[in-house]
Amino acid sequence: FHLILGGLGWFTQIIIGVSYKLIPMFITTTGAGDLHVRRVCASFNIGLLLALLSAAGSWTAGAAAGRTVVGVTCAVYAWDVRGMVKRRIRRRIGAGMKQSLVAVLYLILAAALSALLLARALPIDGLSADRWVVVAGLLFACGWVGSVILGMLSKIVPMLVWLDLFAGRVGERDTPTIAQLIDERAVGLGGIGYHAGLLTLAVAFAAGHPVAATWAAALFLLGVVVLAGTLIGVWSAR
Repeated sequence: FHLILGGLGWFTQIIIGVSYKLIPMFITTTGAGDLHVRRVCASFNIGLLLALLSAAGSWTAGAAAGRTVVGVTCAVYAWDVRGMVKRRIRRRIGAGMKQSLVAVLYLILAAALSALLLARALPIDGLSADRWVVVAGLLFACGWVGSVILGMLSKIVPMLVWLDLFAGRVGERDTPTIAQLIDERAVGLGGIGYHAGLLTLAVAFAAGHPVAATWAAALFLLGVVVLAGTLIGVWSAR
């Protein structure tokens, strides 16, 4: 239960709550307002607690109901993010924010796959089921949590560096903008490696192809190194 509480009760709720503020700010969305943030957080907590307590008490129907509430809540959150994107003022979305938005798709994929595994709806044997559990974990941890954090950091780190170094030089000719402090092209290339490697790794691992999984993991790691190196490069400019 501690993994579920940490992954869903802690990480996911923090990310969902923060993203209702940061996504509209970073993609310049107007009229976002409160949206469904209070209801999303409330229903997520209710569903998660119902599922965990019911599972602990061996109440199958209650656990299924709780998982359903959590799944529907994730879908509502994804729909809200879609609304934020549609209402944005600036049409271009940077590479980092694209990564954060793609992370929502990973959340839906991980939730759907987990639901199928719990319902034993996939025609797979025990060993294959174990591999698919790992795939669901990869989609959740690296696809959802990792992608959204790396994407947000591509906006947060340049902003913090700019405030530290250039906030007192507003109006001067050589003062860079926040966007100029980070290489968006590097973020985009790192993101391509990250997502291509992650998706290929998930498929290869589920299919039981260790060689393909190894190469996919290497591509994924390369994407991580490029993204992390780009962020460190911005911070080291201080």
